[in-house]
Amino acid sequence: MTVTERLGLYGPAVRQPTPAKVRRQPAPCGSYGAYQRHYKRGETPCRPCKKAAATYIALWRARSGKTKHVLVPVQVLGALLAAAPTEVEEWAEQQIGANPVTAAVAVALRDGRTEGDVLDA
Repeated sequence: MTVTERLGLYGPAVRQPTPAKVRRQPAPCGSYGAYQRHYKRGETPCRPCKKAAATYIALWRARSGKTKHVLVPVQVLGALLAAAPTEVEEWAEQQIGANPVTAAVAVALRDGRTEGDVLDA
């Protein structure tokens, strides 16, 4: 029997022993958590952590709708426009100009991308 039990002391006035806290392992480099650790310590983040942070932020922007523009490789854009109906190609020319559309389609055709490649994928 403990002293508090013998004296009849119970309730909030009596401090209960707290369990020992278990420390988690720090996040490994190459993760967003490790990037934050570098930042909070005032360190320059390593390359894998910078890449992880950039990926995390890009995904967050895409999920939250913060991204207004997305970079698309010229080969992909050209293959899509080459496979698109004429109306879509004309619309793209109105939006971004005829030169970029023509150049993108030319790159796709030069690389051997055809309508069948886009439609089969």
